[in-house]
Amino acid sequence: MTRTQSVLLVGIYIIFLLITDGIIKTIKNKYLWITGIISFITVSPYLIYNYINYKNVLAFTAGYSGQVEAKVPFGWHILNFLKSYTGLDTISWIYFILFIIGLVTLIDLILGFDQIRKDNIKIKADLMNVIIMLVVLAFFIFYIRIAEDRWIILTAIPMFYFIGKGIYYILGFFKNMKTSVKVFIILIILILGAYSQLTTADILIQQKKDSYLQVKQASIWMKENTNTNDKIVSNSEPQMTYYTERKIETWGVNETEFNDIWEREKPKYYVISGFERHNDWVYTYPQNHQDKLVPVQSYTIDGKNPILVIYEAKH
Repeated sequence: MTRTQSVLLVGIYIIFLLITDGIIKTIKNKYLWITGIISFITVSPYLIYNYINYKNVLAFTAGYSGQVEAKVPFGWHILNFLKSYTGLDTISWIYFILFIIGLVTLIDLILGFDQIRKDNIKIKADLMNVIIMLVVLAFFIFYIRIAEDRWIILTAIPMFYFIGKGIYYILGFFKNMKTSVKVFIILIILILGAYSQLTTADILIQQKKDSYLQVKQASIWMKENTNTNDKIVSNSEPQMTYYTERKIETWGVNETEFNDIWEREKPKYYVISGFERHNDWVYTYPQNHQDKLVPVQSYTIDGKNPILVIYEAKH
């Protein structure tokens, strides 16, 4: 049940093998076929689950093409996330600059591309990291067209790889420097990097620690006012499942599906919040069906405007 975009690794490996081994050798690679068969057997229960429940083995891809269908512009803003992987403080710029310097060393890959099918580990390492970065970025910039920094976390691997190459490239200009001094410099760079990452983590934790507080508060309230077999409708499914310890149903994709949930599950509470995406009809449903839903609890961020409202059902 890993993130769906992890399947990009399959494409990355195949592209790498096609370039380094060629089409014929790649097709004849028995280990590749064995890996593919084992992988398919491993994931097949999940594919069968999708077919049984949704009549589509690839149901987990639903919504991935929504941005394309809506003709959303290419997501060039995604490139901004690369800087965030080195940190958010001033020190982090050192590592981003080292990353750029590391990219300069790709001149060896460009000039030595004719060595790609020979046993040149350095060239192949450069190629693999370039493919990882290009495939992931291309997928999200041109296809998905929207992303969060965690979605493209795979690009952190080549980023740190090229940062390391940038460090060694600079130290290469100091041939007369003692090895012990170089090791000391590398340790200082790593320690500063660790400090930068810890600082960034602390900033993010402080910013986000109360970001879903109202969801937690609402969940605790509903847990105290329901029986264990009562059900709740909310698009904050994972959070409320954890805090309420009750079965959570989502609002569904349309009113027809929602009405099925209403009749079949008979949930006690219905939640609308600004923390999750809802279809437009959800926001107007309580107003249009006051005979079915009554507001019983609300939570605010600024003390004025509700960010989350709990409705009780009249079954």
